[in-house]
Amino acid sequence: MRHLARFAAVLAAISLAAACDSPSGSGTPPARELSAAAPMDGTVRAGSSGDEFIIRFPDTRFQIQLQARSGSAADTLVAELVNAAGASMARVTSVGNATGFAGETADLVTPSGETLTWKLRVRGQSANDQGAYSVRIVPFANAPETLSPTVVFGRWLIGETLERADDADEFRFSVTGEEDILLHLATPVSASGPVRMVLVNRGTGQEITRLLIDGGLANARTHKYQLLPAGEYAVRVSAFQPTQYMVGTVYSLRLDRINHGPESGSGAITLGAVFGDSVNVPGDIDEYTFTARAGQYINLMMQPLDGLGQQLYGQDIGVRILFNGAQVAELSPRAAVASLDDYGTGRIRLEQAGVYTIRVVGQDEIIRPVDRVGRYRLELYPVDERPENGVRLQLDGGLVAGALERAGDMDEYTFTGAAGQYVMMQILSSDTASGAIQAELLGPGGASMRWVSTRTPRSPLLPGHYSYRVQLEAAGTYTVRVSSFQSFYARGGYSVEAYTVSDAPEHIPATIRVGETLTGEVIDRPGDLDIFSVVDDPRREVNLFAWYEPGGYFSAYLMIPGEIFPVFTYRGPATLDGESTGRVIVPAGTRLYVDPSVAGGLEVAQEMGRYSLRLFNINRAPERRAAPIALGEVVEGEPLYPAGDIDEFILQITETTPVLFMWAPAEGSGLSAILRDGVTGQPVWHSQSSTNGVPEREATLAPGRYRFQVLNESVIARSNHHAAATLNYRFSVTRR
Repeated sequence: MRHLARFAAVLAAISLAAACDSPSGSGTPPARELSAAAPMDGTVRAGSSGDEFIIRFPDTRFQIQLQARSGSAADTLVAELVNAAGASMARVTSVGNATGFAGETADLVTPSGETLTWKLRVRGQSANDQGAYSVRIVPFANAPETLSPTVVFGRWLIGETLERADDADEFRFSVTGEEDILLHLATPVSASGPVRMVLVNRGTGQEITRLLIDGGLANARTHKYQLLPAGEYAVRVSAFQPTQYMVGTVYSLRLDRINHGPESGSGAITLGAVFGDSVNVPGDIDEYTFTARAGQYINLMMQPLDGLGQQLYGQDIGVRILFNGAQVAELSPRAAVASLDDYGTGRIRLEQAGVYTIRVVGQDEIIRPVDRVGRYRLELYPVDERPENGVRLQLDGGLVAGALERAGDMDEYTFTGAAGQYVMMQILSSDTASGAIQAELLGPGGASMRWVSTRTPRSPLLPGHYSYRVQLEAAGTYTVRVSSFQSFYARGGYSVEAYTVSDAPEHIPATIRVGETLTGEVIDRPGDLDIFSVVDDPRREVNLFAWYEPGGYFSAYLMIPGEIFPVFTYRGPATLDGESTGRVIVPAGTRLYVDPSVAGGLEVAQEMGRYSLRLFNINRAPERRAAPIALGEVVEGEPLYPAGDIDEFILQITETTPVLFMWAPAEGSGLSAILRDGVTGQPVWHSQSSTNGVPEREATLAPGRYRFQVLNESVIARSNHHAAATLNYRFSVTRR
C-alpha cells in the first residue's frame, strides 16, 4: 500500500512538471522562448491571463502568426508583441477553429542572435474567450532581389523592384563616427502609390527617420540626417501601403556622405578673401574658418551663380557664421544678385577673439534635387571703422566730407564734450549716394544716444540734410558713427558736422514777465534754442502766443515745476492772437522754451530767423467798462481778446428775485456764459444748459453776490489751441 502511495506521488510530480513545462493558461508557467525555428502550441483557459513567450528576433523583418484551433466561432484569441516597457508593438487575432494562420508584420531589426526582453502574450480577447492555438514567427527575406545589399556611398543603386505587395528591401552600411548622410529615393512618375525609405539603427532596432515619395506626384526626393554614434545602419525600401497595385514598382536609391569642407581649395581663409565653391549635391555643407580679433567688424557677402540663387531663394540654402558652435549671424541668398556688394549679412561685430566658422548649407529635404546645385561666391569684407581719408571731426570745426566705400562700411569720428553742452549733429548725403546714410552719436561708454538718417529718394521737401540736437550728460570722448541706416545697403559720399548751440537768448535778456511781448530774438542756426525765466508774481493765469518768421516747424512751451509734460504752442500769426497754449497758471520757477527742433522730431528744422512771444495776462476784468452790472442792463461792445481771455462781471442781488437771462454770442464763436455764486464759485446758470433741447433762460436768485463770466471753455491747457478771439457778444440779466 505504501508503494502504491509513493508511485502515485511520483506520477503527480511528473504530471505537475509537464503542466508547468507547457503553456496551458491554467497557471503561471515559466515563459518559453519563441523563435523562427518552429511554432509553439498552447491552450488559453477562460478567465486566465493567457501565456507568455520570450521572443528571439530574427535578423530580418518578420510576421507574428496565430491560429486558433479548437474554439467556437465566438472565441477570439489575441497574440500581442510587448516591449520591455509594456507597450504593444504588434498584434494579431484569430477566431474559433481557424483553417490557417493570421499574421501581422513587425518592422523591427536586431543583430542576429541577440535576445531582447520582449514578450509575446497569447490571451483571450475577453475573459470568456478560450481555446487551443498555435503561434509562430515567420521571417521575411529583406535582401534586394537584383542589387547588392551593401551600400556604396556616392553611387546610385538603380532598378530594384518591389516583387510583392509587402516586399521590403534592406541595404546596409556602417559609420565610424559623426557623419551627415544624405538619402536619395527616386521612382518613375508612373508609380502606383507612395514608396518609403526607412533608416534604422541595426544595433538597437529603432527607426531613426524616413523618406516618402508620393507616387505620381514627385519622382525624386532627398533628406539629410546626422548620424551621431558609430555603428551599423540600414535603409529599408517598401510600399507605404502594401497593396497589389505596388507589385512591380521600380525604384532607385543613393546615399551620400556629406563632408564639411569645400570640394576645391582650402577651407582656411583670411579677412578680405574672396572665395567660393559649389553646392554639388543637395544638402551639401562647405565650411570655412577664419581668425578674428575681439571687436572686429565684418560683412559677409554672397553671390549665387549658375542660377543657384534663383532655385534656392528664400529657403533652400543658408550661410551661417558660428563661434564655438553658436550662431553669430545668418544669411539666406537672394536671386539674381549682380555682384557681391548687392547682398550680405550687413555689418557684424565679432565680440570674441578666436576662430570663426562660415558654414554654407544646401537644402536638406527637397523634391527634384538636380535643381538645387550650383556655384557661389563669398567675400569676407573687414570693415575698418576709421575714415579712409584720415580726416578728423572737431566741434564747431565745420563740415567733414567722407564716403561709405563698400556695403557695410562705416566711419567713426570722435570729439571731446563737456557735461550739459548742447551739440548739434548734421548729416548730408551726396547726390550720388545710394540708400539712407545714418549718423549715430555714442556716449563715452559706447552706448547709443541719438541717431538720424537721410532719406532716399530725396525730394525738395525732404532734402538730404538731417540733424539732431543732444545735451551731453557727462564730460568725455563722444563718437559719431556714420553708416548705412540698414547696416548694409547705403554707399556713397556724405558730409557730417558737429557744432555747439547755447540755450541762452543771444540778443535780448533771458527773462519774460506776464503781460510782456518779446521781439528781436533770432534762431541763429539749426538746432538753436532759447530759454527764458518767467519772472512775476506766482500763480498768475496766462496764455502764450508765438510767431516765427520763416514758418515751418516751430514750438514754444512752458515748463512748469512739478509737471511731467510741458505746455506747447506752435507758430501763429504775427499779430500774436492765434495759436496758443490755452489758459495756464504759472507758479514760481516756470521757464519758457523756444525750440523749433521739438516740433520736427529728430530731423531738426533748417530754417533760421526772428520770432516773437506774447505772454498774455488773463486778469478776468472787462477791458472797456467796470465790472459791476445792474438788473436790466444790456452789456455789449466789450472785447474778448485774445483767445483765452475771460470777462467777469459782478451782479449784486438784494432780495430773492426771479430773473431772465438774455445771451447772444457771435455765431460759431464757441463762447459760453456762466453765472457763479460769488462765495462758493458753484455754477447757478450756464448758457449751454437745456431741457428737452430748449435752452434754459430762467432762474430765481437768492440775495447775494454773483459773478457773470464770459469765456471760451475750450481754450484750456493741453486742449484746443485754435479757438478764435471775438468781440461780438451781448447779454443782460432782467427781472421777470
